[in-house]
Amino acid sequence: MAITISGSSGITTPAEGIATTTLGNGAIVQVQNTTTSTTGTLNLSTANQYYDIPNLNVSITPKTNTNKILLTFHAFGESETNEHLTSFQVKRAISGGATTSITAPAASNRIQALTMLPETYYGGDHSSTPSAGQISNYLDAPSTTSAVTYTVQVRCYTADQDWFYNRTDADSDDTGIERGVSWITVMEVVA
Repeated sequence: MAITISGSSGITTPAEGIATTTLGNGAIVQVQNTTTSTTGTLNLSTANQYYDIPNLNVSITPKTNTNKILLTFHAFGESETNEHLTSFQVKRAISGGATTSITAPAASNRIQALTMLPETYYGGDHSSTPSAGQISNYLDAPSTTSAVTYTVQVRCYTADQDWFYNRTDADSDDTGIERGVSWITVMEVVA
């Protein structure tokens, strides 16, 4: 399985690639990503219930059941209410298996969250100040070779609030109003 470099024909690599069994711990085997700029409004009708953010999910099928999945996401948008009342988690669904939440452990009446919105709210103009919930480098261990789908979810402490994804609340055609992009990326890491 040699890689050939020639001044006249370029670089030739083997068609089968590198076997994952020959890679050392920490090597990235595959990367899957979903990026979306679709805008919309998600009504969070029930207090403290997580809701899937539309188009913010990605699937990956691990090569071995011992490998880990390195997860990052960036959810751009604006909450109808104060940012400190809005939190995020990730739903993990294994094909033919369990669906679980990647979040903090239960602790009495405390909110379970993977991350919260940073407090960027400008008090005089709440309808045009977007934020982004995000995590970087969360290492998950799904222990499977079945397809795994990761979905970013949002919740609010109070009922009947809206999450405006990839846009502001106002979303008017004005130079002071932003639109954005959200993404979720997963990387299979040899472990």
